[in-house]
Amino acid sequence: MRSTSSRLCGVVIGVYILLCSLVSAQSTYEVLDNTPFETRVRGIAGVIAVDSSGVRNANQLRWRTQYAIRDAEWRLRRTRPRVVHFLRRYGFWRGKRIGIDMLAVAVEPRSKRILTTSSLSAPARAKRVFGTGKVEFEFIGFRKEVAESLRNWLNSAMPTLIEVYGNPVSTPPGSTRKVKIILDTTLDALDGGVYSPSTDEIRISNFEGRNFDYFNLVHHVLHAFRGPLVLSYPAWEEGMARAAAIIATKKLLPKFDPSDPMDGDPLFLMPLYDLLNQPPLGNPLFIPPSGYQTMAFWRYGMSAAAWLKVAVEDEGFFRKFNETYYSRYNERASTPLSGNVPALKYIASRIVKQVEGMDFYDWYRRQWVLDTSVRSGFKLYVFNVPLEIGVLIAICYYRTTPDGNEIPLNALAQLIYSNDMSDDLYAEEGNEAEIFFGDGFIAPQFFNIGGPNLIRIDIAVEGMRTVVYFPYNVRGEINKENPIFGGLVGADSGQVVVKGDGVSESVNVSRGVFAITSGVDLNGLRKFTIEHMPLGGITMTEHRNMCFGFYVLMLNGRASVVTVEKVFKRGWHLFGVPVIPIKTDEADILGIPKEKLLLAHWQPNLVGVSRYEVYPNISTPMHPGVGYWLLLDSDYKVTVQGTPTPADEPFEIPLLGGFNQLANPFPFPISVNDFMVVYKDGEPLSLQTASQMGYIDPNVWIWTQEEGYKRATTIEPWSGFWVRSLQPVGVWLIIPPVRAKSNGR
Repeated sequence: MRSTSSRLCGVVIGVYILLCSLVSAQSTYEVLDNTPFETRVRGIAGVIAVDSSGVRNANQLRWRTQYAIRDAEWRLRRTRPRVVHFLRRYGFWRGKRIGIDMLAVAVEPRSKRILTTSSLSAPARAKRVFGTGKVEFEFIGFRKEVAESLRNWLNSAMPTLIEVYGNPVSTPPGSTRKVKIILDTTLDALDGGVYSPSTDEIRISNFEGRNFDYFNLVHHVLHAFRGPLVLSYPAWEEGMARAAAIIATKKLLPKFDPSDPMDGDPLFLMPLYDLLNQPPLGNPLFIPPSGYQTMAFWRYGMSAAAWLKVAVEDEGFFRKFNETYYSRYNERASTPLSGNVPALKYIASRIVKQVEGMDFYDWYRRQWVLDTSVRSGFKLYVFNVPLEIGVLIAICYYRTTPDGNEIPLNALAQLIYSNDMSDDLYAEEGNEAEIFFGDGFIAPQFFNIGGPNLIRIDIAVEGMRTVVYFPYNVRGEINKENPIFGGLVGADSGQVVVKGDGVSESVNVSRGVFAITSGVDLNGLRKFTIEHMPLGGITMTEHRNMCFGFYVLMLNGRASVVTVEKVFKRGWHLFGVPVIPIKTDEADILGIPKEKLLLAHWQPNLVGVSRYEVYPNISTPMHPGVGYWLLLDSDYKVTVQGTPTPADEPFEIPLLGGFNQLANPFPFPISVNDFMVVYKDGEPLSLQTASQMGYIDPNVWIWTQEEGYKRATTIEPWSGFWVRSLQPVGVWLIIPPVRAKSNGR
């Protein structure tokens, strides 16, 4: 049990940080559209805000910028999360620095345009014309010989940087910008440094000549390439610059290994991508005003990994993207291109039409770190690193406010470990992890469980639940990992075949896990096709782009695939599918041409006027239990291939606060009287009892073309329905697989 003093301390710290954020917050951006994966903003989100009020000259702007950086550093130093010590203790981070960095930006209050030293000296209302040019570097604070060496190295590196990222921006086109690189040893929390497009200054905390130092320098120089045209979201600007810096540094320093925890990129998360691609990554900000930093670590690494996956398709992607972006940029547009995600996605999709075997747009909306919308409410994220016989688990628990701020919470996480032989595995570290100020940690190890197998870890925090998988005993030695290893969820045996890059490696699946021990080289950008064949099941094909180190591959096995059909009349339908589709794009699933599909799904935690996600920007994958609106212009027979919903266990659906758009997950009618409700860790209750307890509205609503909305007693297969949760989090709807009585039909 936590002591009263520790709980009080948490409250005091939380209030203190919130007050700091309220005092220092500046409005650097304005949200124009909060559509998931399609947001638009005016200005720059997730930056160190520089107060631009009353600034009249370049010296004032530099002084204000330096003050803002000091203030941000001071606040972030006091909220440095405990997860740093946890992961260093177990060797995940072994270098001196973690590499957290930010942009420092001053914006004009009304237009939200970036205020720069050059724009201050320009005539009023002058239109800036952007093009490409050159950059020169001035080193400040370095020893003379170090400054000279770095200047020569950057000059020699410039052709490679241009090859990867294109020519730097300049205004007017063809001119030369002078970028200052300042050694600022006062930076600690911002140990990766700061780039300010307002003053064209890079501040780095240290330079010792290690591979990481060169990578970090290149990373900031690439930010400076875009200068005042930095992209509005860190998921794009930070992710792209970091990914391109990895590629460029590898070209310049062949011995650079981004996956090296001692001297690579400390936030390189590509090897863990399949495990870490979870919804809470989405947010327009990486480091929120509250100072809660832990989620930023995962967002930095995952955004870079996402864009590296794009670069695997075309290594010239970043250069081509920037060339088009600069040519189309209009500073006076009502929605500047820098903050227009639909327009930025279009540019990217013209360069790379497919990523990992999927249409670019379909792939993009599956990468949660690239969701720049705000979804308010409670969030539970689990970062996990599979070792050989143990797993490092960091649990992040927080609440997102409607403005994107994240408030860390205190709680106690309950964990259950299971595998193919036991529903209650024993781990010496226990089954509880205390979450304090948004962070909880545990590192369970397992002994005498019969060799390699897939361990399922169920994690529950105040009614929220998530599942992570641990491929036990297949990683290999630390720093000598098997190049590809992982698990096949839903199948204990079978075969996995990895093809691509001139190799074809086949390995058997045993107790849900596998390991490819040789024949695959990930020391570069690699593209693979993966076939997995459960014993007696259906062969599935997936694609993965990988690079450097190793890769933990998590696949979903399918014991069987069936075809289900339903004839829908012309008009509106509230519906859902009763199988787990084998395809991902909703148009492909339903067999309706993409240009004709009119499909929408209600997301109660979206912030904004409309909470409907509309195809092709629906983030929740089509799955049993998920409800949709479908509009057809003629009668149509929908044919869906997929895996049947398991009919030997209850179907559980977590509810968000407010109305939830759901659907019958089974291919047979179900009775509302059979519904059960669980609140947090309580016992299952009937719908009526749960409503009396204030957990859920007792009414379940269906809709038909003939009768419109009405209270439901029975829900037919393929039919959707609405349920309203009266609690913001912790309510679960349980649908037993019981066929409803026919009532004489």
